[in-house]
Amino acid sequence: MFFTKYVQKMLLITGIGTAAALAYAFFPQWAVSNIGQLPYLEQDFVFYQHWGIMVGMMGVMMIGAAFKPQWRESIMLYSAVEKGFMVILLLTNLGNPHINGFILAGVMDTVVVLWTLGYWWEQKRAADVSIAIR
Repeated sequence: MFFTKYVQKMLLITGIGTAAALAYAFFPQWAVSNIGQLPYLEQDFVFYQHWGIMVGMMGVMMIGAAFKPQWRESIMLYSAVEKGFMVILLLTNLGNPHINGFILAGVMDTVVVLWTLGYWWEQKRAADVSIAIR
């Protein structure tokens, strides 16, 4: 059960990567220019900071779920939905130069979504085996 065996490490590593979005909340001009590789627009500072805290806290919760197994189902569900939508956005905008700064995040988000699906598949299979044994 590969995905289940390494779920704690996956949540910790990808949680740290996701929590890095907190840079947008606290250093929006630097993050937009250097991470997102986009021009910083002063009038959009609320959006940048809100997005940074929202995604950054998702990362913090993923880190928490690495150590609190009872948090995993709900945190992994929310992260898979949030990250899955980001992957869809990136895929539907391939070729658009404005997504270049988000490619690395998109790769990580794809890994998280696929890992979550693999984890759920293993959990379902284990539950089915448990029921069959009774």
